[in-house]
Amino acid sequence: KTPKANTKEIYLDHEELDAMRKLRSQFSHSSTMYQVLQMYLFACYCGLRFSDVIDLKWKHIDFENKIIKKKMIKTKSEVITPLFTMARAVVLELSEGKSLFGSSKNVFYGFAEPTVNKTLVKLTEMAGIEKHITYHSSRHNRFSFSLKINSLQNISA
Repeated sequence: KTPKANTKEIYLDHEELDAMRKLRSQFSHSSTMYQVLQMYLFACYCGLRFSDVIDLKWKHIDFENKIIKKKMIKTKSEVITPLFTMARAVVLELSEGKSLFGSSKNVFYGFAEPTVNKTLVKLTEMAGIEKHITYHSSRHNRFSFSLKINSLQNISA
């Protein structure tokens, strides 16, 4: 068995996440900066892998029951995850007045992960954050972790 490297997970704290969120008003909704920022924020709020966010379709989102239900790309297993308020707000902003609900259209633009990561470097600089953030860091976000813990508590209650 190969020993694991002693690495430190990098993630945004609540204030840094808020600073990123506040950048949204600076960009046109059709810009790469805006689209990558929305995708990253969504991932921080729900914890989905890059491949699953890129594959996410409007029909996977059940707004009424506040869940996301889809087949995971990596594991091929179905996942049902809560659609928390902040994640819901992100996708509602992208929904074209809810006209896309239930459709087979992708929620997010299909950027390549290197493009997303390069854009995140620019965004963190603009937000005054001195951390090297990648898309994967959204899965380690403390906010995301606490949401996961809260959802597990709600499910087991």
